[in-house]
Amino acid sequence: MNDIPRPLQILTSFSTRYPKFWKQYRRFLEGRGRNLPNWPEWCYCPVAAAYAIISGGGNNRCTLEQSADVGIMAALAAWRVTKGIYRFDESLMESLLDTPLGGKLPHEILYRMPEWCVYIELPVDMAFGDDPIHGFFAHLEWDPGDERTELRLILDLNTAPVAIPLHLTGQTLEHAIAAFMDEAIFQEASRSPMTSEQLAAWQSGIGSAKDPLKDILSPLVSVLLYLCTENADISARAGDNPSSGERAKPDRRYAAKEPTTWETGFRVGAALRRGRAASGEPQGGHHASPRPHVRRAHWHTYWRGPRGSQEPVLQWLSPMLVGAQSGETIPTIRPVRDRGEDGSEE
Repeated sequence: MNDIPRPLQILTSFSTRYPKFWKQYRRFLEGRGRNLPNWPEWCYCPVAAAYAIISGGGNNRCTLEQSADVGIMAALAAWRVTKGIYRFDESLMESLLDTPLGGKLPHEILYRMPEWCVYIELPVDMAFGDDPIHGFFAHLEWDPGDERTELRLILDLNTAPVAIPLHLTGQTLEHAIAAFMDEAIFQEASRSPMTSEQLAAWQSGIGSAKDPLKDILSPLVSVLLYLCTENADISARAGDNPSSGERAKPDRRYAAKEPTTWETGFRVGAALRRGRAASGEPQGGHHASPRPHVRRAHWHTYWRGPRGSQEPVLQWLSPMLVGAQSGETIPTIRPVRDRGEDGSEE
């Protein structure tokens, strides 16, 4: 049995494919704000750096196969600094996958990701078409050309990793997913010429073609959002105890020695299971009394800070047990946040 985590296997495989990549990549990191643009702190390094290295720089262009590797190498570069693997409690994962992205969720929420790039493990029954998804990388991209913000997802498929870019600037997260689906369908249709009859048939089938994409992307973004919430329940697995300083402010130029597994939502998950068990118990009493049931989880966004410089704060409101007897509640977990050396909150 192979005990090496899948994201580390992917990192090793691609490092072997591009053995000089990391030495060349470090030059881009050291040029930040000097001979290169000073990109935002939430972006580890623009994808353009990976493209320049893989293509050979200058006017060189990547082959089709190399172009697919560019997005993957950019994600791996950001992930290798901290090597964070997020393992969700099964009950919490199930609930997050079922939490809709309704409402006006601003993309700025994603600036609160705990690391430049994270890897999130997924349930064994998730798939992209017929290809199982073991997990996914997620990081933020800043395009130096048009200063556009993107959320980059790298699906860890059974066959090969697949990069999915979601353009975020000026859009809610729902809009970003819808725009990606429109573009993906358009690119698929433009691969071969169509007659007017074929075009009409294609246009009428757009809605059904979007559904599989949305069924995958929306739940994944919902799971990722939990890591950005103010009340996230995250703790290092026993034996993996990096300090808050190591987690919050790693050196961009160096890679973490080993992966760190972050157990996510295990206290919340236990509370959810207690609540679900209570919802299945007979209520008793008056025959008109409603049976206990769990109200669906949802996202809540509020703005914090002085007028003119407010920032969005996201909370995941867990499923609420409705109609239960006194004491049968699903508690909200609010772990103590990391503090800096001066005692202030990070």
